[in-house]
This record gives sequence, C-alpha cells and structure tokens, in this order.
Amino acid sequence: MSEQQGCTEVNYSRNLMFHGLGKEYFRLCIVNFLLIIVTLGVFAPWAFVRSKKYLYSHTELSGSRFSYNVTGSSIFISWVFAGVFLLSLYMSIYHHASAPTWCLVAVVILFLPWLMMRSIRYQMQSTMLNNVRFNFKCSGLKAWWVVLGCPALLFAVLYFICLITMSVVFIVISINLKNMMIIIAICVMFGFFGVDLYKALQVHCGYVCFLTD
Repeated sequence: MSEQQGCTEVNYSRNLMFHGLGKEYFRLCIVNFLLIIVTLGVFAPWAFVRSKKYLYSHTELSGSRFSYNVTGSSIFISWVFAGVFLLSLYMSIYHHASAPTWCLVAVVILFLPWLMMRSIRYQMQSTMLNNVRFNFKCSGLKAWWVVLGCPALLFAVLYFICLITMSVVFIVISINLKNMMIIIAICVMFGFFGVDLYKALQVHCGYVCFLTD
C-alpha cells in the first residue's frame, strides 16, 4: 500500500469573516434611500448593487474577499422590461379578460420557476472569489416542483384537512367563541406543519446547488 493510499483524508473547515462596520453600512443605506427618493425610484437598482458590493467586498474567506460584478444598468433594464410586461398584462386583464389573456397568465406562472433560476444563476455567476466564478445549477423540473408544484399540492392537502376538521367539529360540538378559537388553533397548527414540510422538501430536492468553475 502506497503512502498516499495509507493517509486518511482530512476535511478542513473555513470560516467566513465580515470586516464591514455598521456605521459605514448605515451611511450607505441612508444615501441610497435619499437617492431613491430624489430619483423617484429610478436609483433603486444601483442602490441594490451598491449594498451588495459593500457586503461582498467586506466578506473574507481564507484571506480572500468576494467580488460582485453586477451593474445597476443591467438590473435596471431587466426591471423595466419586467415592469412593462406586467403592466401590459394587468391592463389587458383589467380591460378585457379574454381566454387568450388568461392563457398568457398561465404560461407566465408556469415559466416563473425558470425565470427565478435564471436570475439566481446570473447573480451567482457575477460573484467571484480569487477570480473564480460561482454557478448555480438546478433542473427546470425540480425548480418547478419546489417553487410551484409542491406548494400547490401542500396547500390543497392542508385545505381539505382543515375543511374536514372544521366540518367534523361543527357537527360534534356546539359553536361558541372558545370552540372557534380551538378550531383556528388547529388550522394554524396544520399551517405551520405544512410550512415545515415544504422546507424539508426543499432541502430534499436540492433547491440550492452551488458549483465553482
């Protein structure tokens, strides 16, 4: 057996260190807030980028600091296109909610997970450490299940459970304020259970997978 094979593998942990100061970041947020007000919201993308760059540039890993290379203009253009599209869609629904319009809404909802994945991938690919870009990889089907499919299924199951529970309670016991509070507490308990189950499924489905290249 060679010496390399005989050696046991050792896993080293690395800690993130943040060197930013609260007063510096507070001043940055105040300036961003004032500029957003003065520009009637136009400066919002640049304010978002400035905040992210400050946080990233003051975060250290093994002696190296992160860099965030997104520009405010690129975010501004994407927000403008998204705003114009959503406004046009809203006006179309408001004035004449026809079948093609609702079909377009359904298509947008179905493609929403894909758009979210593209946005996250763009953000990660614009993040660098030691001149190495990060990446985000998630299949479209898995993204659709985590973002839309699983929540819709859980909502339907919880809705029927709460409906059946309330129906049984209404039949068995008399309705008063105390019993109503018990029913609400049971429904809230099922709601929290559904949220925890949804988060567990997110982890099981591997919602976040970061790779460097």
